[in-house]
Amino acid sequence: MIWNIKKTIKDDVMSKCIAKFKELGMPLWLDQCVMSSLANGKNIFWLPQNWNVMWNAPFHWSAAKGSVAYETVMHLLANPFILHYCSNKKPWNEPWLPNAHLFWQYARKSPFYEMILTGKALPREDNWFQKINRRIKRKIRKSKKLFYDIIKLQCL
Repeated sequence: MIWNIKKTIKDDVMSKCIAKFKELGMPLWLDQCVMSSLANGKNIFWLPQNWNVMWNAPFHWSAAKGSVAYETVMHLLANPFILHYCSNKKPWNEPWLPNAHLFWQYARKSPFYEMILTGKALPREDNWFQKINRRIKRKIRKSKKLFYDIIKLQCL
């Protein structure tokens, strides 16, 4: 989605986000849950789904085969504009998974290709980057908790 920031400020969407947060409680993904619940077309423009196609449908959603959601994502995977490598499985760690070849197709064109191949550019369990990544995630969780506490205080 693309937000109209000037209109968002004018319409006081921040206050509406705080009120929605209070209504929802502790949503799993603060930004997505709160902002998506307020998305009414006034302050945002929804991009076509091809701009954020989840790569993991073939191997994470196999139980949903035949459902509208599964078939929609599979159709989008045939022509993605941006492929979202969401989930704990990553194409640089599991290159045999469906659609991982697309990551490698562009990685080969990158000046970081050799670093990716040796594990120095992307997180892996056995290198220093993974340790730093874990530290960053801990700090983000602490910051997120602080943010939740601030929002709660504003909601009282």
